[in-house]
Amino acid sequence: MKPIKMMSLALMGVLALGIYRASAQPMGIYLKVNVALTLQQQALFGTNVNGDGKTFISTVEKSKLNNKDLLEFMAEMFDTTWPAGAQLRYDIGMAQMVVTDKTGTNVVFYCGDGVSNANRQAYVFLNLHNQPGPFSEKAVDGIPGYAKFTANDQGAIGIYYDNSNDPSVYIDLNGDGLNIDKGYEKVTDISETRSWNKTFTPFAIGSFDDVNAILTGKITASGKKTSPTPP
Repeated sequence: MKPIKMMSLALMGVLALGIYRASAQPMGIYLKVNVALTLQQQALFGTNVNGDGKTFISTVEKSKLNNKDLLEFMAEMFDTTWPAGAQLRYDIGMAQMVVTDKTGTNVVFYCGDGVSNANRQAYVFLNLHNQPGPFSEKAVDGIPGYAKFTANDQGAIGIYYDNSNDPSVYIDLNGDGLNIDKGYEKVTDISETRSWNKTFTPFAIGSFDDVNAILTGKITASGKKTSPTPP
């Protein structure tokens, strides 16, 4: 019979701290991202709607932003093109959104690093664990063993774009929101399986094309990895 051992690096030798707080996030894991955002910005302002010189109306324009939209927008921001089948992913080890090739495993661009040169400053910042919050967890040490948690963290988001060649372009949106993080690890004699499911509901405020704007909606990041149990 194999001796009882700790569940790999996930518990870091201290079960009292739990998998959620004790584990370093593994490198090279790129969670699949799904973006469902709404950009709201000031549209008509101070418009005389009936010609009486007294009645005015202000309106808010809404536009949706999904994965395809965001990829196209970032290609413009970063003055680049993406390979066919490019995907949005979240690098949990580096805590930022990335663009990968169609395999989802080869990073072609780190969105948080962005672009910084004489004419263009641009980045898209996403950190799903900007500040830790309360969490619940149950863990059983040994082989077989498992750990399961639900955490409530503060995520952060930011979009910045300044192009000196086009003064009409200026975007500066920043905010935060709740990230509900659910996951588990299961260890057997032959394999270790980890799962991540994150749901972030951001609220960012600032300007878009130098017009007052807010950004709301939902961003999810999920994935699962199974690997052989270390000897």
